[in-house]
Amino acid sequence: MRAVVVARPGPPDGLEIQDVPIEQPAGSEIVVAVKAAALNRADLLQRRGLYAPPAGYDAARLGLEYAGEVVACGAHCALRQVGDRVMGLMPTGAQAEFVTVQERETIIVPDGVAWEVAGAFPEAFLTAYRALVMEGGFKPGGSCLVRGATSAVGQAVVQWARLLEATCVLATGRSMERLERVHGASPDDCFAEGSGELARWVKSRSPGGVQVVVDLVGGETLGEHLACLAEDGSWVLVGLLGGMQTSLNLGALLLRRLTLRAMTMRSLPLEQRIGLSQTVGERGAAALAAGTLQVTVDQALPLTQVRLAHERMEAGCHFGKLVLLP
Repeated sequence: MRAVVVARPGPPDGLEIQDVPIEQPAGSEIVVAVKAAALNRADLLQRRGLYAPPAGYDAARLGLEYAGEVVACGAHCALRQVGDRVMGLMPTGAQAEFVTVQERETIIVPDGVAWEVAGAFPEAFLTAYRALVMEGGFKPGGSCLVRGATSAVGQAVVQWARLLEATCVLATGRSMERLERVHGASPDDCFAEGSGELARWVKSRSPGGVQVVVDLVGGETLGEHLACLAEDGSWVLVGLLGGMQTSLNLGALLLRRLTLRAMTMRSLPLEQRIGLSQTVGERGAAALAAGTLQVTVDQALPLTQVRLAHERMEAGCHFGKLVLLP
């Protein structure tokens, strides 16, 4: 089968489409003919040799999410059968014509959902739900701030919060123009970072602060932004687009009983990935089919144009997901 391979770590011109073996299914594994596989920033870092996949996975293979049709099943499969439409996450290797995965880790793609939409759903929406609810402890009727809301995960957090009946969803990003394109975000609740004091603005919209901050940015201003939280609030760090260094006032954490958490997805053990897919997948897929959750696809490109997709993502000119079509 054809697959994206990092032939030379570094710039996008080190990517190649190569023939690699198809892994045959064993036990409860299935083989999926991939119809769409989205690109994520983790792929860019892995291409440069800066973000290795978990032990046992090929660092030369890229791709964290996929959607496609089941074409073969292991001898002990009980949940999936040939012809099923599925989507899911994997530690790496999704950007290929076929993937071999555990059947329990897959999510059924509802009829009527386009392949490029399904292929761009799992990473953003499972990450968003885990950050907001499972790590942040968000409850219906709560309030939240999403830093980096124009990213794919940020857009997904905004939508999950709306679906979970948040009373206040605040969003930050590089510009108001981009923020106003986020599905479900009210222009009055959007803030262009650098345009003023964020904590003051947050408290003008949500007196006392917000219960959960989902942060896709990080960076040196993290300590200042803790003032956005209400007492007993949670800050969940998911991304580091703004940098990896900061300083914190530990007294503020202690006296206001704040929680600071950090999470990644690809290093989760298999059983935790399965639990996440089963917990979130059915509800998310139903909401996707109903249109209450929406995936923004910036562009769908043939697998052979993977270098162009990487260049576009690195340039930062995309809005929504970049999807590869094997």
